[in-house]
Amino acid sequence: MSLSSGFFDLLKGNKENTSVVVANDSMDKRFEKLITEDNLPGYTVEKNVHVSVFDKAAHPCCYPISYLIKKDGAPVLAILLMNRNQYRSMIARGSYAVLEAAGIPRVNFYRDFENEESYVLNRIRENLI
Repeated sequence: MSLSSGFFDLLKGNKENTSVVVANDSMDKRFEKLITEDNLPGYTVEKNVHVSVFDKAAHPCCYPISYLIKKDGAPVLAILLMNRNQYRSMIARGSYAVLEAAGIPRVNFYRDFENEESYVLNRIRENLI
């Protein structure tokens, strides 16, 4: 049994992905321009990865990994871009549990904060293994 399978036993109803991820288009576009292989030499970047890649039993409503950074094909950092009020939600905590069990560090950035370019890149580089 996987770590995440029991975690979502609390969820009732539809098992389809019904999570609501509210986007801030301008902030998402800024992140898209920032989190690139050009800014992170030696790493590859994948966008919108579902945590079920790491745990097949992960609930479909788990919060998606906005950016997965890999080194030599192995994941080294997950970046979750979310609104400030989502970080303690069930869908976010499910993703945290899967990432922790897989040994993948994560960094959250909140769309409703300024997230200046230097701050974002410094936090990412500090957390890369």
